[in-house]
Amino acid sequence: MKVSLYGIILPRLEVFFLEEWIEHHLKFGVDHFYIYDTGLIPTNNQRCGRELTPEEVGVKWNKKPDADYFLEYSDLEICEKLLQVVEKYRNNVTLTSWQSGIQCRETENRHLQVAGYKHCLERHKSDWWVHIDPDEFMCSKAHPSLTSLLRQAGELGVHSIHMGQRVFEKRQRNQPVKQLYRWGYDAPEITKSLSRSPLKKFESSEIGIVHKIKSQNGSKTNVPMDTLRINHYRGMDIGGLHESYAGASFNKLDDSISKVDTPNG
Repeated sequence: MKVSLYGIILPRLEVFFLEEWIEHHLKFGVDHFYIYDTGLIPTNNQRCGRELTPEEVGVKWNKKPDADYFLEYSDLEICEKLLQVVEKYRNNVTLTSWQSGIQCRETENRHLQVAGYKHCLERHKSDWWVHIDPDEFMCSKAHPSLTSLLRQAGELGVHSIHMGQRVFEKRQRNQPVKQLYRWGYDAPEITKSLSRSPLKKFESSEIGIVHKIKSQNGSKTNVPMDTLRINHYRGMDIGGLHESYAGASFNKLDDSISKVDTPNG
């Protein structure tokens, strides 16, 4: 049984967090990662966090203008770091360049994301697929790995598993993500899907379904948070489906994910 993960990245935001994300999910039962690299220049024609200054245009993504972009590193250093991570996990990671106007005709990040997933599914085979972002870590209190969960789902004829999320504080440089324990709120209704092939057909314009595309066969289920959930390290960036949680206090503690070893470095 092969489990594959598709994710899209803006390297300056993600490259120093990728190794921990990959290592965690390998131990949790993901077999292969299809990482789509949107390049060093973000597409900035969608919902804004704030207006960018002239110095920030071409460097920062206007959805997350105040995130850490590791600006002390040159473009070359960022690219070299990304290639080092891919080389380290070369048996488990496929990197695809997916820049707007070059490999992909789409000009908005959300459309790049959907078109990338469609492109990935058309070119690669897997028994199960999940699409999550590098600031999201799947975890379970009920199952030690995805293998036991998916075996049980198969016995029940469940081919689409929808998981909610627990939202934690933002990632911090030089600190393992899985050692960030403060969380603000549960959002069981904001789901992403782990689905068995073949998946239902979709078009690049269908932004709203990209994270929760269902299997063509079997039944679907929304699982309890303890069965399978996403730990989402986004902090209180408000927008879209998370808007209703404005004002949540990040004063609750959960260290359960730290029980899976974190890699050094």
